[in-house]
Amino acid sequence: MSQTNSKASSSRRVLITGATGALGASVVARFAAAGDAVFAVHTPTQKPASLEGVEWIGADLTVRKSVIDLFAKLDDLDAVVHCAGGFRYGMVDAISGDDFRFLTALNFESAFYVAAAAVPGMKKRKRGSLVFISSMATQNPGAGLSAYAATKAAVNGLVTSLAAELKAEGIRVNAVMPSTIDTPANRKDMPHADTSKWVSPDDLAEILYDLTLPKTKSITGALIAVPGRV
Repeated sequence: MSQTNSKASSSRRVLITGATGALGASVVARFAAAGDAVFAVHTPTQKPASLEGVEWIGADLTVRKSVIDLFAKLDDLDAVVHCAGGFRYGMVDAISGDDFRFLTALNFESAFYVAAAAVPGMKKRKRGSLVFISSMATQNPGAGLSAYAATKAAVNGLVTSLAAELKAEGIRVNAVMPSTIDTPANRKDMPHADTSKWVSPDDLAEILYDLTLPKTKSITGALIAVPGRV
């Protein structure tokens, strides 16, 4: 069993993937501020800064064995927030096979592997919350987003199917669908955009946090749009 500080050990145990990204960092900070024991997953090559109440774990979420090994180190998880994901732009007749495989592996396969590894422990406890990151591109895609939107739509299908599979087990499964998130990478890629219309990572983190709380116990199978003002 993984260890954390005494403050967090008396509270919930939460796994957060993609923890060093702009969104993931906000999510980690939100849960840690609440006193939860946070297990923050980063890629094996990253060296994240230390944060009180947070245990960092390296794992390649696109490799199923790596995900299985990750969850073997943990037990009694109350919630999993899967923030890991990626983006590639390209028209359907121009996007490379490598970029398509990248999107499929990071956006969908990782979500499937994480769910498959998290569910057995939650079934034993008859409770748990899984929250995934989808995209508004699945509802209102633009040109050049076919591969990205397709892999995020697969996440939507996974979420609604899992919610049906697991509702009798006391496990809730939901996804949020943000539009453009205000991240350094998006600001660099879209230097002339009105970023005031974008979704704040901190605002999104608050929604993700709420979805893991008992007060949202009636919400499962939901695909929650977070459009900002885009």
